[in-house]
Amino acid sequence: MNPVRLILLLAAIGGSLAWLYVGGGRGQFPEVDPWYVDFLVANTRSKDAETSQALSSDVVLVQFREDEKAEYSAWPPAPLDYIMAMKRIAHHEPEVVAFADSLHWDNESPEFVLPLRQTLVAQPSVVFGFEVSSSDAGAAALTPETKAFLETEMPSMGEAEDSIEAMPSFNQVVGIPSKTLRVVGQMGVTTIAGTSNTPEGSVPLLARYESKIVPTVAAQAVTLYRRIPYSVMRLRLGAGARLSLGDRYVIPLDRTAAVRVPKEVDVPVVNALDLLTPELGVPSEAVNKEALGKKKIIVISHTKAGAEEARTIAAALSAPAYHQASQRWEWVVAGVTALLAFWQARQGRLGSLVFGFAMVVLCVGAGILVFQTSLIWCSPLPVVAVIAPSTLWCFLWPHRKAPRREEIQPAEPEPA
Repeated sequence: MNPVRLILLLAAIGGSLAWLYVGGGRGQFPEVDPWYVDFLVANTRSKDAETSQALSSDVVLVQFREDEKAEYSAWPPAPLDYIMAMKRIAHHEPEVVAFADSLHWDNESPEFVLPLRQTLVAQPSVVFGFEVSSSDAGAAALTPETKAFLETEMPSMGEAEDSIEAMPSFNQVVGIPSKTLRVVGQMGVTTIAGTSNTPEGSVPLLARYESKIVPTVAAQAVTLYRRIPYSVMRLRLGAGARLSLGDRYVIPLDRTAAVRVPKEVDVPVVNALDLLTPELGVPSEAVNKEALGKKKIIVISHTKAGAEEARTIAAALSAPAYHQASQRWEWVVAGVTALLAFWQARQGRLGSLVFGFAMVVLCVGAGILVFQTSLIWCSPLPVVAVIAPSTLWCFLWPHRKAPRREEIQPAEPEPA
């Protein structure tokens, strides 16, 4: 092999890697790594489905039971009931407190609602649910308060990269939390009446209002628990639909932005009445203490929607955690690819193209295999930084085989 050609090939590969890591080349292609993670997730959906069968143990439902409503000061529960329950819950240092119902009372008494707000201020994260509907009444049914809520306060997760027409939608808000409480937490959709386009066994994680993507209580609770800002989230609704919480957590969805919730598994339930009237020494006290634990998501509800919300949060939290390989491993991958590039340099013009394509297929297959077995992914940029200049160089300056000895020897003279 021509040594000059080999040295120049090595210089081209080294320059490409130097540009990638030192010259800011990675910043020139910010979408490559997220796109590659999307590709890997789309090819491992069966593994994700198996993983999500076991729900997270970090979610607890505190239920105000309607069959015990005579034990409370009012029904639905009054602010005082929530205050008493929160005082007991606060001892367990929850990471997120999520209310699956709209906390709004007619003829509110400030002397009770304000203390409830003060109790919730001490919590790291609070989510309030608001109720929506997709009835034909539309904007005509909006009150001035709900109209102002839609225009200025309703949360939005930005835009999806695909069409959102298949998502469950709503066109009016029928119940919002008290304005006194809204200032201390995030908000999310509780139920979407009148929509039935989500597959059986799935629960919507996101909803659509006109062109806005609105999170549910479950989505808000998960993102607050994972401490993921909206700016690093990516929603895909096409093939392999998913909500990516940065590059680490990915929640598999279906085309309607719903998450699969296994029916055979449930979350621990604590009776709110036990928190209001605790009796030391009874078996339920120890059971409730263990269920509430520490640093969990506490879902509080007085309706049947609370159980579904808690299970949806648990299913979303059960999404597998993906890890990016360290830069050391990127260099190892780049080195192995460079060794293969030296073999590519021994091929002709057509052979180098075929060999370059084969290296791409090999690297993609190896990446999928590693991701399926260990949920670790490595950026494809180092591989591209080696294969691209190598293939181009070998095509422009192809390897030429040395002529065989018998071809260069002069022909023997014919005998006279």
